[in-house]
Amino acid sequence: MSNTKSTKKDKELNTTKNKKETKANTLTKKDIKTQKIKDTIKTEKKIKTDKKIVKDVNQLKQFEEKDDIIKIENKSIQKVKWITFKEIFIAIFVILVFLFFEALYFAINQPRYDNQMRVLHKPIIYLYPEYTIDVKVKLDYDWKIIADLPKYDKEIKWWDVIAYPDSKIIDKSDNKEYSYLFWEWIPSTEISWNFDKWFVVKWSESREFLQDILPKIWLTPKEFNEFIVYWYPIMQKNEYNLVNFSGKQYTDTAPLETIPKYDSLLRVFMVFKAIDKPINISPQTFDKFERKWFTVVEWGWTQVK
Repeated sequence: MSNTKSTKKDKELNTTKNKKETKANTLTKKDIKTQKIKDTIKTEKKIKTDKKIVKDVNQLKQFEEKDDIIKIENKSIQKVKWITFKEIFIAIFVILVFLFFEALYFAINQPRYDNQMRVLHKPIIYLYPEYTIDVKVKLDYDWKIIADLPKYDKEIKWWDVIAYPDSKIIDKSDNKEYSYLFWEWIPSTEISWNFDKWFVVKWSESREFLQDILPKIWLTPKEFNEFIVYWYPIMQKNEYNLVNFSGKQYTDTAPLETIPKYDSLLRVFMVFKAIDKPINISPQTFDKFERKWFTVVEWGWTQVK
């Protein structure tokens, strides 16, 4: 009896145990299915997250690349701007330095520029003796000689030469041959040229004017051609010129002597100034000149303001 109860009790326990195991197994399958669903959801979420992360990373990379490009471009632009600014600065600096030294040079040489308007240019002296003779030519002056050929002896104030009838000259100091005596000078004071009569000459008519007027002042073709080829290009630089041939005022300003003394002396000195338009003025006339025996001829010019 006792064994029967024990067996029955064991059966009940086994049955209960089996039910529990079955229930446990049933719960496990359900949980597994649920877990699988959860895992699937997690996996999908993870994939989406990963994709989003990848997308964000790619965007970030793109942004970084763009940012790098922008930085590079900005650096390039800054570099270009800096080079341009630097070049402009250097150019301005060079110009300012040039203007400074130009102003300094002009300030130092201002007297020289002023004197250019006072220079008595290229007086040249022809000597025409009747026969070959020794001649001394003296310039009695209170001014500065700035050019001479042959060299003028400033101590004794003479040219000492051998003169020939055809105007050829041999200078005794260097034993060289010359066609004439050349000199240029600056007066010690400004000369106020007093002229009552002038010629008005248009720039394009300068050559024809000189060809016409110089023979009337008694220059020979050799003399006036040498005058013209030197001076008419200078006159052409002005639209119009007022021209006068100075007489006594010039000879008194620059006295000339010769030993032996000349028999005839002709000194032609042209003074002109630039004007913008023609004016009505009485033309200049000239006295007759005769060449005889020992003749000395001189011509030169100056431009006034």
